[in-house]
Amino acid sequence: MAEPSLPVYEWDDPEKYELLAWVKASDRRVDVLTTLSEAPKNTNDFADSWGVELETVRYHLKQLQHGGPNGELPALVRVLTPDRQQYRLYGLTRTGVDVVKFL
Repeated sequence: MAEPSLPVYEWDDPEKYELLAWVKASDRRVDVLTTLSEAPKNTNDFADSWGVELETVRYHLKQLQHGGPNGELPALVRVLTPDRQQYRLYGLTRTGVDVVKFL
């Protein structure tokens, strides 16, 4: 009798699984990452899609940019247009791209 196949993961680092668990604990974080994996977006894009205030979007983007509420995790999102005061575009970091593969 064949053994059931187990998923094969590419990560040897247990901290990356902690990061993945933190992301999956919030539907909004998952949505931000999966949406940014398709194309760069700005805060208005998320606010319109979610039907929420811009401040809610900024909160989630900030946490993903700064590695969680205490900055203990790697950044998953970055500003692609940092010199702009308005209509800044956001995209994924390399780590963000890696995490999206597991969502």
